[in-house]
Amino acid sequence: MILRHAIIHEIIKDKVEKGVPQKAPVIDWGELLDVKSESIINFIDSIRKIYGTKDNNSSSGTFEKTDKAERVFSTELDDYLEFDAVDDDEEKAAFKQLSHQTMIRLKDKIDGNNFATGGYIVFGHYVPENRDFDSTGMLLITMVKNKNGIRLVNLVPTATQTVDLSKLHQAVRVDIEKYVNWIDSNDPDEEQFQAYLTFISPKASEKTTGYFIKAIGCSNAYSNRVATNSVIRAVKDFFKQDDRMKALNREAKEIIATKLYELSQNKDEDKKICTLDTLDHWVNSILPDECLPDFENKFSEFANKEPYNVPASFVSNASAAKESMKLKIDAKGWKMDFDKKLLGLDENATIYFDEKNGRIVINHVPENVSKVILGEFEPKNEDKVD
Repeated sequence: MILRHAIIHEIIKDKVEKGVPQKAPVIDWGELLDVKSESIINFIDSIRKIYGTKDNNSSSGTFEKTDKAERVFSTELDDYLEFDAVDDDEEKAAFKQLSHQTMIRLKDKIDGNNFATGGYIVFGHYVPENRDFDSTGMLLITMVKNKNGIRLVNLVPTATQTVDLSKLHQAVRVDIEKYVNWIDSNDPDEEQFQAYLTFISPKASEKTTGYFIKAIGCSNAYSNRVATNSVIRAVKDFFKQDDRMKALNREAKEIIATKLYELSQNKDEDKKICTLDTLDHWVNSILPDECLPDFENKFSEFANKEPYNVPASFVSNASAAKESMKLKIDAKGWKMDFDKKLLGLDENATIYFDEKNGRIVINHVPENVSKVILGEFEPKNEDKVD
């Protein structure tokens, strides 16, 4: 990881009982940190590494659409991105300005929220190790809390860290490269440009932590259909990780697709919601016993990361789940078993049902299937009778 810029500010606000007058939140301003300091690099890297892990699952999205004349976080991010020279004084000043404007928004959002509390707001602009040196990288903004009531000294992390890094209470991470591509795209509705940011804001804490997401202007852009399809893709790939699980690949996909479909059939909308914890439970039940020590409760973290970006919760989409379920036919000498999405009434479908002529046509037959079929027509060696 290459750390380009980092700064830490603090919002000081205590939880106040309902009906009791509260003090206005206060900002303790920090200064730009030494991005070559090992302790600071390790601090930002520690936050980066727990982002998307279990209990720190994220949802994918975009910035909310607003009037172009309105000054919002994305407007200020655009201003910052005009300065692209690493370690340039103007870029440093712009990064600091971006952090200041964001803090003022956070302060405004938290003011009047009795049950919300403050914390350290960490800003980090970094380039992950899997990207080129000249990449625009990622922008991470996250809140971390005091550990045992001990504060950072002068808002600078030291080698012996005293803040709680086990859980990110609120966080936003912008993939700047994807965001710039989205801006430059002639068709911003293309799916590949839709999810350029992720954010952590647990539903259970929405009343207290929602201000963080609102201040940044995050919007969940992943449709339920995309999320459902992403789960099924992730299941297929998850079971390919280990030779002991590969044989269960198709069965696992079928089981999870069926469970998602069953979930979607609930009349109560709240009961249609699927969470990453639910998916962990389902996947655990499929895993062979010998794989549990290595893979139990690991699916949620696997699916929440790229390229799947399965959100922390979503409403199961019936049509997406049904497409990945198998259609099984077993009647009067007929026995067929295939993914429903292969079936169609169009003559170009992989399995084309020609209703008019009462026939089924299989197109695009895989080579391995062709070999099996052709093998049935090869001459058989008959036992010679003496």
